[in-house]
Amino acid sequence: MIDIEAVDSLDDSGLGLLIGAYKRAQKNAVSVQFVCTHPQILEIFLVCGLTRTFGIHPSIQDAVAAIRQAHH
Repeated sequence: MIDIEAVDSLDDSGLGLLIGAYKRAQKNAVSVQFVCTHPQILEIFLVCGLTRTFGIHPSIQDAVAAIRQAHH
């Protein structure tokens, strides 16, 4: 789980880090879920098409539930 609730801006390098972390996790069959409700960050994910790739959740509890479900 990657909690980016405290992030209020995201540039290309930050986005690249998140995508890299996601890809590394996928190679190891690890579920990565993001916690994010910040409208500007969600807009970046939407414009980049990452809302279809990333699991994005409004709370830590929701992200944890998604991780648990992925492992069953």
